[in-house]
Amino acid sequence: MNKTYNKDHYTYSAIWSENDAGYLGLCKEFPTLCSWSEDIDEAFRGIRDVVGTVIEDMQANNESISEPQGVNAK
Repeated sequence: MNKTYNKDHYTYSAIWSENDAGYLGLCKEFPTLCSWSEDIDEAFRGIRDVVGTVIEDMQANNESISEPQGVNAK
C-alpha cells in the first residue's frame, strides 16, 4: 500500500527578501522549492501549492518523497 502525503503536514515559512523585493515562501523539507509574491499570505499559499503539485508528481512517478518534519512527525 502506498503512503499518502499531505502538503499540510510540512514545515513552511514566508520571509521578506530585499533582493527580490517581495516575500519568498519556503518549505523546510523541500529546500529547492520556493514561491514569490508581494504579499506574505500569497507567498505562503504559493509554496503550499507548489509542494502539493510536486508531491502529486513524485507519487505518480513512484519517487521517494521527503517526510514531514513537524512537531508530531514520527
